[in-house]
Amino acid sequence: MDNPNKSRSLVQFTALTAGIFARFAVFCITLPHYLWIKTTLMDL
Repeated sequence: MDNPNKSRSLVQFTALTAGIFARFAVFCITLPHYLWIKTTLMDL
């Protein structure tokens, strides 16, 4: 029989990892756009 405490901590760990991964993905997607906009505005 599985320990409910163990599965609950596993769910919390998965959620935490997913949150960190989501922030990292957003950062990786946003950064090039931000740099591109910045250089484009500087060229104007």
